[in-house]
Amino acid sequence: MTSSNCVSGGPACRTPFGGNLIPATRLDPTAQALLNYYPMPNQTGNPAGNFVENYSSGGNVDQINERGDYDVSTKQRLFARYTRSHVLSLPDSPFKDVCSDRCTENTITNQAGLGDTYAISPTAVLDLHLGYTRYVYVRTPLSEGIDLSQFGPNWAALAPEMTYTHVPDACVSQQSGDDRWGGGSWCSGGTGSGIGAYDDTLSVEPLFTWVKGVHTLKFGGEYRLLRNNYYQSNDPAGEYNFDAGMTSGNPLTAGVPGVLSGIGMASFMLGYGGNGSVTEPAKTADQNLYGALYAGDTWQATRKLTLNLGVRLDLQGDWTERYNRIVVFDPTQASPLASQVGIPGLLGAYDLVNTTQHPSRSAFPDWNHVSPRAGLSYQVDHNTLVRMGYGIFFLPVDGRWDDAPHNLFINSENTNWLTAQANGVTPKNPLNDPFPGGINPPPGANQAFINLQGNGNSAALSNYKAPYVQQWNFDIQRQLPGNALFDIAYAGSKGTHLPQHSQDLDQLPTQDLPTNAAQASALTTLVPNPFYGIVQNSTFAANPTVKAGQLLLPYPQFDDVTMAEVDDRDSIYHSLQAKFQERFAAGAQILATYTFSKLIDNTNSEINWLEAASPTWGDANAYNIRSARSLDGFDVPQRFVLAAVLDLPVGRGKKYLHNLNPVANKFVGGWGVNTIVTFQNGFPVIIGGCPGALSNAGIPEAIGCALPTRVGNESMTTGPLNQRLAHWFNTSTFTAGSPTNYGYGNDSRTEPNLQDDGSKNFDVAFFKNTKFGHDERFGLEFRAELFNIFNRVQFNPPNTSCCGGAAFGQVTGQYNLPRIVQFALRTTF
Repeated sequence: MTSSNCVSGGPACRTPFGGNLIPATRLDPTAQALLNYYPMPNQTGNPAGNFVENYSSGGNVDQINERGDYDVSTKQRLFARYTRSHVLSLPDSPFKDVCSDRCTENTITNQAGLGDTYAISPTAVLDLHLGYTRYVYVRTPLSEGIDLSQFGPNWAALAPEMTYTHVPDACVSQQSGDDRWGGGSWCSGGTGSGIGAYDDTLSVEPLFTWVKGVHTLKFGGEYRLLRNNYYQSNDPAGEYNFDAGMTSGNPLTAGVPGVLSGIGMASFMLGYGGNGSVTEPAKTADQNLYGALYAGDTWQATRKLTLNLGVRLDLQGDWTERYNRIVVFDPTQASPLASQVGIPGLLGAYDLVNTTQHPSRSAFPDWNHVSPRAGLSYQVDHNTLVRMGYGIFFLPVDGRWDDAPHNLFINSENTNWLTAQANGVTPKNPLNDPFPGGINPPPGANQAFINLQGNGNSAALSNYKAPYVQQWNFDIQRQLPGNALFDIAYAGSKGTHLPQHSQDLDQLPTQDLPTNAAQASALTTLVPNPFYGIVQNSTFAANPTVKAGQLLLPYPQFDDVTMAEVDDRDSIYHSLQAKFQERFAAGAQILATYTFSKLIDNTNSEINWLEAASPTWGDANAYNIRSARSLDGFDVPQRFVLAAVLDLPVGRGKKYLHNLNPVANKFVGGWGVNTIVTFQNGFPVIIGGCPGALSNAGIPEAIGCALPTRVGNESMTTGPLNQRLAHWFNTSTFTAGSPTNYGYGNDSRTEPNLQDDGSKNFDVAFFKNTKFGHDERFGLEFRAELFNIFNRVQFNPPNTSCCGGAAFGQVTGQYNLPRIVQFALRTTF
């Protein structure tokens, strides 16, 4: 029925179909074709859903290793090595051609190495190593290459504009985001997720060693050529979201509880969606060159004192791309739109490399830097040794993920599915013809196109400095009676100019932040938009009016601007490390290690999406990077590991049953036990959610993410397990702040006194070795391995979406795997 709030004759006023049934002539043909990919229900009365399916998972791992050595003469030896590794990961696919996260993954690595060692004299040796690695990672959708004509003639016409074809990913929900169908399969983007990574690395490494008296001198170099051909997209054939909005009697109240009258499935069958897009990547050809020269001297200064002195010169080139598809952001350059929009002082431009604006083919100049290293070893007495060392190490360019050419915005283009007319409620492009104007290709090296782009862009600046780490240590090693060894050490490091995946450059200046509700309202007041009709592919520029706050941004012509892999971060690490090791005459040994440490920084992991725990990228306040300094998301203050190996003293030649006959010994002898015990603190808790008045004021997006307000001393919950799981920490410590406080909050990036559940794990392996043959050339090893033998639970991190709500602070799942038992049989000959 039509909502009572619907104004008769208005654009939001809808009446139901006769008999509450969609006429056959109104059914979208593409939706009908997609129904073939949805199975019929096979469950009744199951509260978890009406469809249950088992599917295969896992994969295969194969590896070949070959090596050959040839003595040319008494002075020269050659070697050749080849390794091939193939890892196949099977898809999680409960539905036909549809994967819950990613489909088939193939990883193939071929490595070849050649070496030539030539003894020029008894004290001078020349080594030359050549290496080549071919790494291929291909993620392939199950439906890649599908004929799209089955979804209609308009889809067939779009196929040539797609990087590859796959089943259109149709996500049906009742209210946006509730994932009513598919348990995450259709709504994850995994259906079309594809990657092609083809990496080649060629290396040449000469080394000359010269022993002269008490000096062992080494002189060498290294040259590496790295090439990376790459593409990636999760939805080149599109992801299309449907909810109840397009079939609600009054879509203007579709999201209000109790008012919803539409059905997401009905919207899908009509082909009227809520939103969607396709993303087409370019296939880039990246290259990076690296060279180095080094020299070192191991100097036996006295019988007790040895010095290690060295220096390394690194010559690192930045990324280049075969077709110069690289851009650099210049924050001080006059915008090419300044005269068009009537803002003379407008700054900020993205410049292509190998152009007048940026003549170099790379984003920033080569890094040439010197790295000294020094070490000392002193034998205090017969059983005591002291070591110390210091060195500087520069990070490689190829470890910087976000400013690699294939990640730049010019090498991937998004086309939004326009589902409604300007009034927001009248359907526009149905599913059977989602892109009547075609799909936008990646712009690549098209400066005119780039000048008009207003979407959220990211690129490097041209003045980045080389990131480096200083490391130092002091170690005391003591031999104890009974073949035991004790080692205690201090190790530290300091990172400088470390990269951060991205940093916002277009946040609202702090002097323009509101201090009261009236100022916040003024920032959201709509004013004439000078960029309307000029800036393309932008959220704010698509309308003739814009929020006043947008025009106060440093670079208002963009939705946002971020610096990729910015160089202004640092870290500091201190640790106390202790080790005890003892070998027993009976064939047993024990190794215990303990580390007490602290890692503080203001940067995060480069591969955040693959890590177990790390703060999200970005800063609360880009104008105050210092405020992001806190414990690292992976800080583990204490870790203890105890490993033991015991060959049971039973069988022929052992302490017990040492005269056992050979046949019986095949069954009784050769048994042993391995154990590994690990105790480790959990990672720091990270409170998220962007709470507070600033985040919720509706000011333009480029304001960062406000942190919570801490109103007391944070503390972990104590008491029974159920009580701790319901409230892992004292949630009342954190609030969204005062409704009149438009600041960034006072909480830290990570919590210094709150930790996730730590690891308390026990692994055990039983093994048996049996020899056969008259000279025992053949061997058979049986292993029974029990991981997490006591089935101890390590709980998931708590829900940290601040603030308030029953879920805040709750632990609702298990993080580690339950007990796993596996058996293995290996033969040697």
